[in-house]
Amino acid sequence: MKSILNFICLIALTIALSSCSSNGPEGTAVKFTKAIYTADSDKAISYCTKESRTAVSMMLSIAAKYLEEFKATDPDVEVIRSEVSEDGTKASVDVRITNYYDILEHKVSEKSNEETLDLKKINDEWKVVVTK
Repeated sequence: MKSILNFICLIALTIALSSCSSNGPEGTAVKFTKAIYTADSDKAISYCTKESRTAVSMMLSIAAKYLEEFKATDPDVEVIRSEVSEDGTKASVDVRITNYYDILEHKVSEKSNEETLDLKKINDEWKVVVTK
């Protein structure tokens, strides 16, 4: 009986650690968001699907006017919710961003911003899907 309990604890620990992995959907969402909020186009594009690259490039080209301001910030990105589909091929991750440059206010924002990112597993890598 004790060995069954140990086995169940081991499985639970393995699942918990794998979900916190920087290679999981949460890690990809955080890295992508940091890249977007620091206007690092090469990194941002590396974390998204091929179909999303044009949309991401367009978003970052709009921010190009404020490139120095974006690069001078160090935004904090926190995962507040994460859900992976039953088949393990899609995920949705909600993040909260603080300490980011706000284009409308022309300063580092004192507020937080929340975003929902959709991700897709492609060749064992999580990629962000951008549709706007």
